[in-house]
Amino acid sequence: MMIESIKNSDFDVEDIVTQKWRNISVLSKKSFLWIFIITNIVFLFHTVTFFWGNHDWTLIKNGFGITNDMLKLGRFTSGALQQLMGGDILPIANNLFCFAGFTLAAIYLAKYWKIPQTPITYIMFGLFVIITPYTLPWLWYTKQTTLFWNILFCVLALILSEKYSLIKSIIAISLITFNLGTYASLISTLLIMLLGRILIDIMYEEKSLKMLINSYTNSIINIVIGSVLFLIVLLWLKYTGKMGQGQANTDFISITDLKQKISYLIHIKSIFYTATPYISSKLMFLMTLPVFGVFYIAIKKHVFLKTLIGILLLFICSQMTNLLAKENFNHYTRVEFFSYPFLFAAFIAGCLKYTKSVKSLTIILLTVIIYSCALSDFRFQRVNYLGKMAEMEQYQDIKARIKSNKAFRNKEYILISVGANTKRPLFYHYNKSKGYAGDILKHGTIRNWNETEYYNFSEEKPFIKKSFLLSSKRFMPKDIKTLTEISNFIFQKAKPYPYENSVYIDNKYIYIIYNEQGLKQAKENLREMLKKKGVQYE
Repeated sequence: MMIESIKNSDFDVEDIVTQKWRNISVLSKKSFLWIFIITNIVFLFHTVTFFWGNHDWTLIKNGFGITNDMLKLGRFTSGALQQLMGGDILPIANNLFCFAGFTLAAIYLAKYWKIPQTPITYIMFGLFVIITPYTLPWLWYTKQTTLFWNILFCVLALILSEKYSLIKSIIAISLITFNLGTYASLISTLLIMLLGRILIDIMYEEKSLKMLINSYTNSIINIVIGSVLFLIVLLWLKYTGKMGQGQANTDFISITDLKQKISYLIHIKSIFYTATPYISSKLMFLMTLPVFGVFYIAIKKHVFLKTLIGILLLFICSQMTNLLAKENFNHYTRVEFFSYPFLFAAFIAGCLKYTKSVKSLTIILLTVIIYSCALSDFRFQRVNYLGKMAEMEQYQDIKARIKSNKAFRNKEYILISVGANTKRPLFYHYNKSKGYAGDILKHGTIRNWNETEYYNFSEEKPFIKKSFLLSSKRFMPKDIKTLTEISNFIFQKAKPYPYENSVYIDNKYIYIIYNEQGLKQAKENLREMLKKKGVQYE
């Protein structure tokens, strides 16, 4: 009956789609096309090589289920968007889909911040937001690049919250809860976007404090309600045992710890200057120049004090994860993606709205910054690819040794690995003074604390039951019998790759010794563990 009535009605999907397309401004269409094309050119090598990082192996093979191990981390909506591609991580399609969402986010953010509506301002602003090297860590985690769409949901939630409407507020709150359930650090993105809009209003709309409060009360209320709902779900996950303890960015400090955390943030060296090695000091300096431009405009427009307070609040919001999460910067290169690109973009937006001369200088500066960012992105792709190829060559040799070993039997073993097979730093020769941030450079293509993912990846019957990383105290077997068995080999026979005993099989274990440094650390860890058990081993 319903189907028949639809057929007999004037309802025409093609007409509706055509009308909706015509309603989109030429500016938005043109901006989207240019930003999307240039972004995909910059990251083309990553797209066509189907590059994935060390957290992706199982999901590349099996895809996302309705629920996945993200629940254990408190990320209860993570992977939901991947269901639009059938739950799979697909070559080429994955990047095109994710960059489309990111491009839309940049355009809507330009609209939300009311930057001048010209193709050049929209395109340059959008490119800056997307191709800064802050994006790089999430290209290393292919399983979560769909969170680029969450940036769009942040902007849409704020746009829907501008004027009170019950339906719009419900949708906005749902988007906020969904975002935080994907990755808690998106709270920084939400707050920076909102404060960026308020800062622009302070500079250009000359609103009083009362007018500002009235304008953004609904946005603040929606963020608070969405955050509370997120925390309620986290508490439920912990109560039911679905979420583990000590999880990244979803275990929060207590109120009593806040003072100590603030002191830590104040005293930490170069908190503002990122740990990401692909951002040079020169590039960081260029990206911070618009801050001084905003100060200049604020002085000219006699709103310096209000602007200063707004900027301080923006910087505080950029550190929300580091303030509230128990972990201290363990995942800093991932977390900063949710704050710094949008923080700098807010200052750029402020400069683009001023006089023609300041706008022109800002466009010139953006051209230089975007060029420098693109070079950094190319370097990242080159280093990652060469590092992965070198690592995989060694892994394939080790796997061939295991399979050809006379002691190898058709059964499941416990894998004992020592050291890390990390080759990317060998091909990195830029800005070495910054050090090697783990997410972006130090970690290998395979998680050395869970190498079962690789060794069982193409096997019809898995031959690795579980694995330990002896060169890390976090992944140590605890019982004395296992410790003694492992110690006998490590202290008496083990040799680093490529020596013969770098790959060794006994009745129960497969040992892989990747390097001398890891072997030395493993011996120290074993001595410490055995000492706690009352055993001395020389």
